[in-house]
Amino acid sequence: MPGRLRAGVYVTRCFLPGMRVKIPAGGWVGGEDSPVEFKLLPPADKSNETPAIRFWIDPHAAPVCATRVLPVDVSTPTKMVRWLKTNKNLIITGPRHATIAGHIPALRVDLDTTKNAPRCDPSCAGPCIGYFIFRAPGMPPTDTYGTGRGEPVRLYFARIGSPRHLFTVNVDAPNKRVFKRMDAVAGKMVATLRLPSKLPSRRGR
Repeated sequence: MPGRLRAGVYVTRCFLPGMRVKIPAGGWVGGEDSPVEFKLLPPADKSNETPAIRFWIDPHAAPVCATRVLPVDVSTPTKMVRWLKTNKNLIITGPRHATIAGHIPALRVDLDTTKNAPRCDPSCAGPCIGYFIFRAPGMPPTDTYGTGRGEPVRLYFARIGSPRHLFTVNVDAPNKRVFKRMDAVAGKMVATLRLPSKLPSRRGR
């Protein structure tokens, strides 16, 4: 894990090696820089959970408690958004057209969990579900992602490559007040993001 980061440009080492992200001042922490995820935590947050800004490549669709990979094609922004909208446990706002890395077109959606959604993790205070699962190169899918009710999420989906990948930026927070602050910072990061010219092969199912 990269740990505490200085203000300026950070270059990822494991997640899309060579990806460049502009880190604001104030003591941001690199929660993870792995083949699966690059995660940034805001100043004074030591939980390694939410709030966070995450970067993913080729997330897979997962059932409600994220126990396995679903055989669903979510390889493009449109296909991913279409699949998310079929999930009755999610409240989806959007999509809206956006831009990442200065020029790459993307789709942006906001989501929350419905009050009738299941409680997949007994440690959750209320409804909480999973919907993404990730696969590191040469490894079975193990890492998952999901959220609970009242924990706002913003997702940017962009198609990058060649080879083609679904690049995803995730902004989440424990409540609307924190989300508003996190989203303002994330918007600037997404705009100044620079992707490497050499990309890995697509991560299979």
